[in-house]
Amino acid sequence: MADRLNFEALQGWYEQVLTAAKPHLTPENSRSLAINATNVAMEHAKNHPYSTALSVISIGLTPVLGSGWLAAPFLKLIGFTPLGPAAGGLAAWYQATFLGGYISPQSWFAAAQRLAMG
Repeated sequence: MADRLNFEALQGWYEQVLTAAKPHLTPENSRSLAINATNVAMEHAKNHPYSTALSVISIGLTPVLGSGWLAAPFLKLIGFTPLGPAAGGLAAWYQATFLGGYISPQSWFAAAQRLAMG
């Protein structure tokens, strides 16, 4: 079954990270904080492999694709067009598989579409 991007789960994960971090927010316990945060992140990655992979990829590509002139050829290649995701393209498949009908205006997908639209 496909791992759908779930904003409620993401919020829950964020709250777990904060809960794990609160007891360790002292300079003396910074190592424990890092270990606990890593454990929570790894557990999230195990439970949500697709959304985790896409997050890592999008974070890695942000500096590379940050400017429109550099991003446009790449976005076109993966199916983002000035009129929206191209039917049958990777962007359309990703939207249908993981996002459904709702695209958050703050998501990487919406940002990629804005860049493709110029």
